[in-house]
Amino acid sequence: MDKPLVSIIINNYNYQNYISECIESAVKQDYENIEIIVVDDGSTDNSEKVILEYGAKIKYVAKSNGGQASAMNAGYQMSCGEVIIFLDSDDVLTPHIIGQVAGLFESGTKECIQFLMRRMDKDSKIYEVIDRRHHRSGNLRGDLLSKGPGNIKFPPTSGNAWSRTALEEVMPIPQDDFRISADSYLFSSIPLSATIKQSDLILSFYRIHGNNNYKAPFNEAKAKKSLDLYLKRCQYLLEKAPCKNDVDHWTVSTIYYLSLYCYYNSSKTLGLIGIALKSTLTLKQKLIRLSIIIIFLLPIKSIKIKFLRAIHAKFN
Repeated sequence: MDKPLVSIIINNYNYQNYISECIESAVKQDYENIEIIVVDDGSTDNSEKVILEYGAKIKYVAKSNGGQASAMNAGYQMSCGEVIIFLDSDDVLTPHIIGQVAGLFESGTKECIQFLMRRMDKDSKIYEVIDRRHHRSGNLRGDLLSKGPGNIKFPPTSGNAWSRTALEEVMPIPQDDFRISADSYLFSSIPLSATIKQSDLILSFYRIHGNNNYKAPFNEAKAKKSLDLYLKRCQYLLEKAPCKNDVDHWTVSTIYYLSLYCYYNSSKTLGLIGIALKSTLTLKQKLIRLSIIIIFLLPIKSIKIKFLRAIHAKFN
C-alpha cells in the first residue's frame, strides 16, 4: 500500500490516569495519513474531561457502558482506515511506529501482523519484551480447525495491526458474549480467512497495573470466566466453519483449557480419555493429557486446585 490511511481505535473505560498518555502516543506519531478514534464506554471517572482536551485532533465517541466489544465495534464502524490498530487506553504506542506499520501491508490482502510489545508498569517505567516464542505465521486455518482456538497465540490487543479487508470478514464482535477480552474473538476467527504475519518491530507498551490479567495470580472465579470465554470462542468458530472436530476434541489438545474443562465439567472428564487416546497427538502428549484427566478424576479438591494453580502459573 502507498501510505494507507491508518485508523487507531482507542477503547476506554475508567482509565483517567492512563488515557492521556495513550492518546498522546497516537497524536505525536509522525505519519500523516492517520485518524485517531477514541471511544469512551460510559466511564464514571474523569476520562471524558481528559479526552475532550484533544479537540479536533481526535474523533470522539461517547456511549453508554456496553463492554469492550461494543466500544471496539463503535470505533470500527466510524473508522475509514485500510489498516486498523485497536489500542487499549492503558497502553501506549512506541514513537514513530505507525509509518513503519503502514509500510508492511500489501494492498487488498487479508492479513493480521503481530508485533512485539514491551511491558510497562503503572508509572510508565519500561521493562522487557513480552515473550512470543509460541506465536506462528502463515495460513493457520488448518491448525485452527484441527486444534481449536486455544492453540493459536496472539499478542494482547495493542500488539496487532489488521487490514480492513481481514476485519470485514469477522466484524462486528458479538457484544453480549465478549464484554471483556473482545480481542479473543478476533484471534479465534481471523485465521479462517487472513494470513498471520510476525514483525520484530515493537508496536506498543503493554501496561501492567493490577487491573489487567497479565501474570495475575490464580483465581477460581476468573478461571471459570476464562473457560466460559474459551467455550464461546469454540461455539462461534463452529458456527463460522463447521468441521469434524468438536469442543471436546479441541480441548484435549490444550493443556490449560483441558485442565479447566475437567475441573468445571467433571461429568465429561471420563469421556475425554477415549478422545485423547484416539487423537493425533504424540505418545508423550497423550500421556500428559491422560495424567491431567486422571488428576481431575480424583475426589480430592485440594489436589485439583493445587494443580490448577501450577498450570495457571505456567501458561499465563
